[in-house]
Amino acid sequence: MAQTYETRRRSAKHEGSDAKVQTGQAPETNSRTEKNMSKKNAVPTQTEATTGVVSEGEYKGKPVLSLLRNAEDKKPLRFGFVKAGLILAHLEDIKSFRAKHAKQEASVTA
Repeated sequence: MAQTYETRRRSAKHEGSDAKVQTGQAPETNSRTEKNMSKKNAVPTQTEATTGVVSEGEYKGKPVLSLLRNAEDKKPLRFGFVKAGLILAHLEDIKSFRAKHAKQEASVTA
């Protein structure tokens, strides 16, 4: 049965190559929480846009742009450099898609 760090530390049944356990330091982990810490520690700069809030931040060390409907929006639209380029390259297609489906949305809500 595999031993956890705590049981190895308590029983002193660890290999000599595990120097971090011998010195009492916890071993480094690569948990999902630790990998995403840069996202939480980033201080985004916010500017008011005409239809919402635009926030620039960082995710895993890379710049991202967050688009929020308002300052209290819980689920912003986030994208990075590559997707921003795709959006700019296909901006006319996106505009026509929105215009086409806005007519359908208006007829459904009326």
